[in-house]
Amino acid sequence: MQKILNNFSFYLSNFYAQDLILLGLCFLFFILILILAIFLRRFPSFALFLIILGIIGEFVLFIMGEKYINETYRKTRLELLKNEKLIFTNNIYIEYKLHNESKRDFSVCELNFIVKKPSKNKLELIKNTLKPIKNISVTIKDIYANSYEKSFLLIPTTVEKYKLDVKITCF
Repeated sequence: MQKILNNFSFYLSNFYAQDLILLGLCFLFFILILILAIFLRRFPSFALFLIILGIIGEFVLFIMGEKYINETYRKTRLELLKNEKLIFTNNIYIEYKLHNESKRDFSVCELNFIVKKPSKNKLELIKNTLKPIKNISVTIKDIYANSYEKSFLLIPTTVEKYKLDVKITCF
């Protein structure tokens, strides 16, 4: 629960105007669906179906809008230079470059490195995705437009085989 609150406060403190407009549009869409459902209260099953469809549509609108904003205004690329397990310790050594390909400077970027076990079984892969071995967040500040930041990271782990996923959030 604390992780969800931290992510929520990180987003709210760093939103652009486009993000606030998208949130307002989603809120307006939800209010319009509720008003339409109130007018259709003579048909309760249809009104309930409309509310459920509106909630699903709101989430789809938000996800697609956030994806569009990230591809248009916050374009970044992460290049993994080295990703190897050290022989003498149980650490994963990662050397990476974060490229800022947008036209504006980023005040803060948060990189989430997620280490999970690989699996060929789809059910076990879903379980490993929901409960990863390690989840490490790195915050980088002041990345200028058309530039890159080179860094490295050591992740302690106890597994021999691993899969690395990276989630980038920049504002």
